[in-house]
Amino acid sequence: TGVAIRQRLFTTEFSSATLRGQLAFFGPLGLSNILYTANLFMGQLYVSAVMGPAMLALYTVGAYLQPIIRVFRSSIGDVIMPEIASKKDVPPNVALVLWQRATVVYCVVMLPIAVLLFYYADVFISVLFTSAYAEATPIFQAFVFLLLLACFDFALPLRIANRTIVFFYLSFATVAVNLGLLLVLVDIYGILGPAIAMVTARFLATIALGGFVMKHCDYSLAGLLPWADVAKVTMLCLVSIPVLLIGELIEVNPLVRAMLFASIYLVIYLFLLVNVGIGDVREFIMRQVRRIF
Repeated sequence: TGVAIRQRLFTTEFSSATLRGQLAFFGPLGLSNILYTANLFMGQLYVSAVMGPAMLALYTVGAYLQPIIRVFRSSIGDVIMPEIASKKDVPPNVALVLWQRATVVYCVVMLPIAVLLFYYADVFISVLFTSAYAEATPIFQAFVFLLLLACFDFALPLRIANRTIVFFYLSFATVAVNLGLLLVLVDIYGILGPAIAMVTARFLATIALGGFVMKHCDYSLAGLLPWADVAKVTMLCLVSIPVLLIGELIEVNPLVRAMLFASIYLVIYLFLLVNVGIGDVREFIMRQVRRIF
């Protein structure tokens, strides 16, 4: 407490300018979070009101990934944001290099998980929720694409640039797009329609956020992200997929097959990852291995 007082972390000073500054930053964030939550549960609300509780149970199981993705990405963003904010006196392309490196880390961790969750979605649903919810598999697979979008945290540099008002307008637009698509797609795809609407709305919002980052943080499209490293990680995930297809040729319990060949997939992916030059990923992995052994 004494250190906090000496560093003036506690203060009785207060001004209207400070209040206006805080409201300008946190106000749009709070409103956008309300809209984000409305957008998040719009599908469940529609399915519950129109299709009934049985369909709601299926949809809820299919949407199981949504809260997990948000918590995971927010946790990483909250860890690296203070370090980025501490570099406010240097040019944006220098200050946000940590954010760009974090994007590569997101991709390294989340892309192979997305591949496995999509491929073994039926096994995942059957094991966690029993085969009675097998019809939720396509919904679950649709929401896996949100895991891919979560790799690109364009919100973070806008928070650093104090452009939080963007989140309010974009959240409002995302809700409108989601609702419009939902009303159209539900007649075409049934219970899968709300999931497709949600993913499409979030995809468009991610593109829009990327555009705002380019505008407010002085980035070109080529310099916005380490595209070469992202492409390498994506390619490694794809070239490792044949081992999953080989697993289908073996007569074994589906859960055993999923566990065995998912493990082999990850081993192959990590081997390729270590031996392909992707930023400082190799050094990071080797440090983790040394800590374990």
